[in-house]
Amino acid sequence: MRNFVRFLVGLVTGAVVGGVLALLFAPTSGEETRAKLEESLTHVRYEVKEAATAKAEVLKTDLARLQKKVIPE
Repeated sequence: MRNFVRFLVGLVTGAVVGGVLALLFAPTSGEETRAKLEESLTHVRYEVKEAATAKAEVLKTDLARLQKKVIPE
């Protein structure tokens, strides 16, 4: 377990350092980079929201089906 935590810390640290270096050495201006990041974040938020909504509907359907099995009407 301890090795796994160390691995995760190293992974996150590497990702952050890599991201910072990529931003520092990016060939585009800061304004363009921020605009691209904002667009990407907006897209990811939308996709996550859609996926969560779809999963919630599946879970509601499954819950209703299981309740009918456990508590006969």
